[in-house]
Amino acid sequence: MSNYAISRQERIYLLTESTFGTIPAVGNTNACRHISSGLTAVVNNYPRPDKTGTRSQVIGVLGRKSATWSLSQSLAGSGAPGTVPDCNPILVALFGGQPVTSAGVSNTYTLSDPSPIPSLSMYSFRTPSTITQRVILGGVVAEATFQLGQNISTWSASGTGIWCLDTANFGTADATQKGGLGSFPVEPGAPVTNGQPTVGFTGVATFDGNVIAEIQTATLRIRTGSAVALDTFGSYYPVLAEGEVRTVGLAFSIYDSDGTGLQDLKQKAVTQTPITVTLQMGTIAGSIWTWTLNNVQVAQPSYDDSKNRYMVVFPESMAHATSITVRDELSLVIS
Repeated sequence: MSNYAISRQERIYLLTESTFGTIPAVGNTNACRHISSGLTAVVNNYPRPDKTGTRSQVIGVLGRKSATWSLSQSLAGSGAPGTVPDCNPILVALFGGQPVTSAGVSNTYTLSDPSPIPSLSMYSFRTPSTITQRVILGGVVAEATFQLGQNISTWSASGTGIWCLDTANFGTADATQKGGLGSFPVEPGAPVTNGQPTVGFTGVATFDGNVIAEIQTATLRIRTGSAVALDTFGSYYPVLAEGEVRTVGLAFSIYDSDGTGLQDLKQKAVTQTPITVTLQMGTIAGSIWTWTLNNVQVAQPSYDDSKNRYMVVFPESMAHATSITVRDELSLVIS
């Protein structure tokens, strides 16, 4: 009788790559708890365009190869201020570099545009070990979304990669697919994960200097414009990562009232005067995530009467850099 895989019997391990597409050694401290994952190899098939004299298709040829990945998890710090969270490899790829650490206090992530674009490897180890195990290599972050207002705050990230290597195909994999591995590693024997999840309805939301106590939910969405390049001549695989314009947007809903802060937001939506938004998610040291969005132009809201209290719903409002020489539209401090 064949063994089968239970979805909860999976662990994810995240690693920052020093060289694009070369998989680092995996260890116990690379483990990262998650809610759901998606690691997929993409293999294109190209049909021959010539006429055959019939309406039937003939067999196509093998085309370019790449990968896609996604990961969702609860929002959790390390539990110790000044120590990076388990999800740090994704945050590094999202922001463009390692955080600035203040020992025992915080880690601060700011945006940068490095070349090459940071990449990561992501292992999915499942039980039993005879089930197909997988690893994404050359992974870059295309998008990340963070939620405020939940019982347990969650976030998700997704992107593309060079390839998704698995144990079922390791024996016939080429050098690019193996990413520097001589053999597919077994899962580390004593994985360690750190920190506690953030309670999503605790913290402080400050818009244009006003604390908005009536805020209900918010969604922070970061689209990096990063992807692996799929058009390089002479290679079936991506050989580099490329980046386009980055966008940072915040959608939020607030219970309607005559409060000064909300009236200010309604006015700024008409004048399009930029504001600063600070979202502190969590209140427990070691898992406090503080986002600062600069130069936010508030989008015109709509009104929702589907609940007992009227809601003011602001669609995605974009943050912007202060000038063409800085990248200050977004920063994150974990303390």
